[in-house]
Amino acid sequence: MQELGKYSLDMSKLIFGGVILAGIMNLGVEAIYLFGVGGTLVAFFAVIGFVFLFKIKIDYGFYLFLNCDRGSCFDCIHRNYVV
Repeated sequence: MQELGKYSLDMSKLIFGGVILAGIMNLGVEAIYLFGVGGTLVAFFAVIGFVFLFKIKIDYGFYLFLNCDRGSCFDCIHRNYVV
């Protein structure tokens, strides 16, 4: 899972670089579409990457956040409840 998170963040960085280069080179692509679609893809891959990395680093705390029935999910994470 952690490798998938790193891969998603790398994809986000590559897409960002491609959008910037395409914008500089004036390849005849509409700027609104280029930055709109490119920015959306960058944000998507960055969020997915951080979700996978964050899920591993806090011992499945993201799972607790989605399925918490103990009140505050941050209390669960700090008290190290096991899922």
